[in-house]
Amino acid sequence: MYENDSENELIQRIRTLNLTAFDLWVLDEVWARTWC
Repeated sequence: MYENDSENELIQRIRTLNLTAFDLWVLDEVWARTWC
């Protein structure tokens, strides 16, 4: 469903927000649960 453009947009948002390692870990957990 998601294409590279959406993925790149997400990466840009992450860089803009300058998330911490913990925030990225939480995001990864939520992402995994969403798709599994």
